[in-house]
Amino acid sequence: MTRPPFGKSERAPIERPIRVAVVGAAGRMGQLLSAAIEEAHDLELAFAVERNLAPLGEEARAEGEPPTRLEHAAPEELDAVIEFTTARAVPAIAREVERLGVAWVSGTTGLDEEGKAALAAAGRVAPVLSSPNFSLGIAVLRRLLERAARLLPEGWELEIVESHHGAKVDAPSGTALVLADQWVQRRPLDSGRSGSQVHGRSGRVGPRPAGEVGIHAVRLPEGAGEHRLLLGGRGESLELIHRAHDRSAFAHGALEALRWLTAQPPRLSIRWTTGRSKSG
Repeated sequence: MTRPPFGKSERAPIERPIRVAVVGAAGRMGQLLSAAIEEAHDLELAFAVERNLAPLGEEARAEGEPPTRLEHAAPEELDAVIEFTTARAVPAIAREVERLGVAWVSGTTGLDEEGKAALAAAGRVAPVLSSPNFSLGIAVLRRLLERAARLLPEGWELEIVESHHGAKVDAPSGTALVLADQWVQRRPLDSGRSGSQVHGRSGRVGPRPAGEVGIHAVRLPEGAGEHRLLLGGRGESLELIHRAHDRSAFAHGALEALRWLTAQPPRLSIRWTTGRSKSG
């Protein structure tokens, strides 16, 4: 029996689709999400909103397209908000989610303390799910890394190389940072192991400290994303690689998350597609 990606849902059968607002609907991920929602029988694109909560622009709308101002939405008109936007947009989105009390799926990375606090505040009144990566493949990669961290003996080390398109605004990727944290948390820190992270190396950095995780960011004109985990021990090495061939992997995973989230109580969950949640 296949395990549901986000756990068992308590959602009762409904007669109408889940009404969704896509914030950042003009962006590349927003367009993919909007198209996937319109193809799904159980979802309805109720609002298409730009990432700053302003209209997409009248010239971009045809008659009959969904409204573009989230601040005009009433709680009874909407079931969920989904967005892959920018860190500076998150506090404004959080205020609208708090007002509406609807589920919120956030794929935005590179959050500052204000953005993290905004997610937590919204999670007190609505179900909120934040993840740096919604692809199923990355979820499996996380599980494999967790198993490797437990099985490999002391002396094995991890380096991460992540590659993304040149328009990505944060580096290293949020996925790489979470993978590095997971490795450190599962490894013993005795025998002088540092458990520290270094983002790239340059100059006379000296010998690599035991337990240090190096994260290296590559940016090229195109590419949805690659994460390469380099594990090395005495006399041998191991590589784990995930490649996202296009952004549809993230869109479909995020909509699976949305279906699950709409049946959950108010809370903030930071989790992976097939992993356990961390709630606050």
